[in-house]
Amino acid sequence: MDSQMLSTAVSGYGRIHFDWQQLQLLIDARQYDVALCYLSTLQAQTVENELYLPILAMVCQMCETCQQQEQMVSTYEEAYKQASANEVKLRQQLQLLLQSLENIELSLSPNIEEQSILVPEEMSAERESGQKGQKKLPVLWQHIKHFLKVDNRAEELEDSLSVAGQATDLTEQYEPRLLYPQNVAGEARPFLSFYCLGTFQVYEDELLIDNWPSRKGRSILKYLVTHREHPIPKEVLMELFWPESDPDSARNNLNVTIYGLRQALRNGYPEYSHVLFQEDCYLLNPGMMVWVDIEEFEQRLRRANMLWQKEQPEQAVWESHAAESLYGGEFLAEDRYEDWVLSRRQELQEAYIQLCTQLSDHYYGRQAYNACVTFCRKVLAIEPCQESTHRRLMQSYTRMGQAHLALRQYHLCETSLKCELDVQPEPETWRLYQDIRAGNGRTLTV
Repeated sequence: MDSQMLSTAVSGYGRIHFDWQQLQLLIDARQYDVALCYLSTLQAQTVENELYLPILAMVCQMCETCQQQEQMVSTYEEAYKQASANEVKLRQQLQLLLQSLENIELSLSPNIEEQSILVPEEMSAERESGQKGQKKLPVLWQHIKHFLKVDNRAEELEDSLSVAGQATDLTEQYEPRLLYPQNVAGEARPFLSFYCLGTFQVYEDELLIDNWPSRKGRSILKYLVTHREHPIPKEVLMELFWPESDPDSARNNLNVTIYGLRQALRNGYPEYSHVLFQEDCYLLNPGMMVWVDIEEFEQRLRRANMLWQKEQPEQAVWESHAAESLYGGEFLAEDRYEDWVLSRRQELQEAYIQLCTQLSDHYYGRQAYNACVTFCRKVLAIEPCQESTHRRLMQSYTRMGQAHLALRQYHLCETSLKCELDVQPEPETWRLYQDIRAGNGRTLTV
């Protein structure tokens, strides 16, 4: 089905008739590019029709949104497949490692006796039904191997993803660690999760903390969290948050604010001191379990960059997607005009733009143009004047057979540059536009 199947007729009275049913069939078939091309034709024919223009504009916008969502589905499906394949490989390597440890331990202690501990019932049955005189596997490895058995679903997944051959050595790429710190048995201490990318949120265990006594207390907590690598002198906090007050007033305000902050954090931990005061400095209690999204984001980003440098793109893409999913928006977006936030916000934003650009380059090279478009759009949502990204979008649309979207992208680029910088597109962008208009796809370069 193409746009020629949709007939239009404009009467002498400015009324337009077209086949809504055929347009619905196009949308049902997810042929959004054809639908958009047809709607663009209708918009051109009804340029002076005040009744239809806003309706058609709304329909076009909704079609574009549907197309973008479909592209995002394609992107994350590919990332899911890569992550699943990596998980299968890692699990196989972990099993080989456990088998090696088992052999070493048995060779060192051939008559080792099992200790009396609680184990799953099916494991106890397996041991009782074992052959007499057979060497017993140490209890630790029994526990671990029981929970790491490769089931049929994992084997089917491996076959479907064509994971064949020997597994790559990933021990240097993925050092053993926990995403969240592990609690110590018997010790009552809170686990705080801090989300600083986008809207600031704090979770204590599973509960959201929202009963902040004051805006200043919340701001001081943000500063302590994002500078938790070292204690903060009280004078720094006084100068930062009460710059116009005299020292005595600032000190009193700080004491009152810290007291209210401690009360807000004692949600279920009435005897625990979340904020400590030591040697005239404030700091978060180092005994707490703390997870911060920007720390995780930067750790994933460093690992991805290392893997890109080692020319291991599959693992690099997996880590890049993990980092990208953590970026929920600008660093402390609600504190737009706080001076101490600005440089850190810019640093994280530039890192995110570079991450999305790297992913778009990767997917363009793999001819995964839907995924490339998704990450280009993420870049332009932050930096609408980045011409190289506009060109990449134009190239991707053209290779997807959507030259009309590529031409429209040029005009969006032209408008952004004019409004933001009062400049014209670069000659390279103009030549690309002319090539696409001429239908000369061979001139498109990576």
